[in-house]
Amino acid sequence: MTAVHVVVDALPVHFGGGATYLTNQLRALQRVAPDVQVQLLAGRWNVPLLRESGLPSAQVEVIRVPDGVGRGVWEQVALPGRATPPAVLYAPGGIVPLRPCRVPVLAALQNPNFFGRGRQANHNRRWHRRWRVALHRWSARHADHLITVSESFRREVLDDLPELAPRLSVIPSGIAPLPSEHLPPPTFPPGVDDFVLSLANDAPHKQLDLLCEAWGEAVAIAADVPPLVLAGAIPAARQQHQRSLVPPRSRSSLHHLGPVVRREEVAWLLGRARALVSASTLETFGFTPAEAGEAGCPVILSDIPAHREVAGEHATYVPAGDRTALRNALADLPAPGTRRPWRWPVSWDDHARRLHEVLLRLANRPRHRTST
Repeated sequence: MTAVHVVVDALPVHFGGGATYLTNQLRALQRVAPDVQVQLLAGRWNVPLLRESGLPSAQVEVIRVPDGVGRGVWEQVALPGRATPPAVLYAPGGIVPLRPCRVPVLAALQNPNFFGRGRQANHNRRWHRRWRVALHRWSARHADHLITVSESFRREVLDDLPELAPRLSVIPSGIAPLPSEHLPPPTFPPGVDDFVLSLANDAPHKQLDLLCEAWGEAVAIAADVPPLVLAGAIPAARQQHQRSLVPPRSRSSLHHLGPVVRREEVAWLLGRARALVSASTLETFGFTPAEAGEAGCPVILSDIPAHREVAGEHATYVPAGDRTALRNALADLPAPGTRRPWRWPVSWDDHARRLHEVLLRLANRPRHRTST
């Protein structure tokens, strides 16, 4: 089997789904293709995350540039010279060098804000968001090959840029089994035994304000609606605002845990929640619903293609953005203890085998470059 040297631009990785995707992906790649040599280009802000990701054969090189504009300039000016043949440059954040590279470039598209319906969303209409949308679209045109994490997102991308079809592959995301050890998050409120759970950071498309409003209304019409627990990075000012959206008598039952990173803590939450709720209007893949399914946790999801692709018939769906429908679903939760486990059929090893095939093809064929 031909060895492949992969240089990974990991500088855009910070936390959340992007970090989960990359670290699980590369760990699995090392399991199924140990001949692959991985060089991670990291920033000072994510070196601990990447060094603790369980990649013993990966070389981590720290790029000493500031995050933000400095990182973006480095990726466009210096990155093209970091990989020398034979190698593949992999951009899991979707941004590739726009100047010619000496090696083929693979980009992963996993952010729903930059293609299809996402780029038209209100929160992406400001000038700095439009600039990011344009950069991601330019990058997609310049990559030698692209992968998406779901079929539904592939359709979104091709609705925008149909010319990418010959260079765009779907490699469905994997789901790692939940750990057998369960640990309560240290910030979990004492005395709360029954709760509705949200596992999401405070991005606009996650619709956490809508969820808080709908939950507050559900509490007002149904006596047995349990507390709402929000696990994710939510700034203090936003937490205060979300509390203001629910009736005063219910505010003590709205709990913010902050980021929950450890898998043992995620497993503990999913193993005890009455239901997992996601009101998101944009997703590329439903990581959290799939993990909830493994734990047997009922799920209430916005009716968007990415959620349907993952959860199928195993979820209760409400129209995206419909507060009344979400309120009604929260007021009619399954009885405590209702558990029907189901599994997403793709493992990270399955994902890595298909990724390895793409890397081999790229390493052994002429590059595509465009002046678009």
